[in-house]
Amino acid sequence: MIARVLAANLRGQVAAISSKSCLQRQIICAMLADKPMKIFYRGLSEDAKAALRCAEALGAQIRKSPDAIMLTPGKLPQNEVTLDCGMSAAVARFMPMP
Repeated sequence: MIARVLAANLRGQVAAISSKSCLQRQIICAMLADKPMKIFYRGLSEDAKAALRCAEALGAQIRKSPDAIMLTPGKLPQNEVTLDCGMSAAVARFMPMP
């Protein structure tokens, strides 16, 4: 196949998903805060979902909308909990563990 590409000004927009590393850290920081925090995002990676699961297991209340997460820190559970980190090494490293 022969293709001819002509010079042109390119324009457009790309809706990129949130950085999974940044979003995980925001979720962890929100858990450690002393008041509710709203985290804006565009798309949730499996690692971010793992961070949210762990945050809930550790007492945080989470409300999701299509573009934001409202995370309200809670008291750490008094009993042993299981943290499902999925395949996320960052979540396994950063979540509080006994």
